[in-house]
Amino acid sequence: MPARVRLLVIALLACLVGGVVGWGSDVHGLITTAGKNKAVARLLDATATPAIWNYVAIGTGDGAGVCVAAAAGDTALQLEVGTRQQDTDADPDPPSPTGLQQLIVTFGAGVGTGSLCEVGILNAAAAGDLLSRTTFSVITKAAGDSLQVTFKLTVS
Repeated sequence: MPARVRLLVIALLACLVGGVVGWGSDVHGLITTAGKNKAVARLLDATATPAIWNYVAIGTGDGAGVCVAAAAGDTALQLEVGTRQQDTDADPDPPSPTGLQQLIVTFGAGVGTGSLCEVGILNAAAAGDLLSRTTFSVITKAAGDSLQVTFKLTVS
């Protein structure tokens, strides 16, 4: 049976008043063509050393929270806002018998505010290769809110 890759995106928005609003408990992320090509190079080419994908970016689409659907040819978010956040897990999860790996980042208060409708995984703090881009219904992140994004990548 051929290997399958599934990307699940989960986000929790913690509002200033202390409530938690969740979205995307089952939003499937699209893995881009560039992401697939770099992943294959990393697996099969001993001379290839593409950087690992451990940065997450969020965006506002057209600036007003309207996003074009994710497509395999995407190389960037429509309109990235805030500073990309890096997974801070110094010791990534050990290989799982289920083939699951997670990337968890938090956009703190004042970082990446606005009408968010897209999220992506990249391999650099600026520019870099886009592994995945996912769009979703608008969530509004105010200046006092924090947003935790979790990507779950399963290979089976």
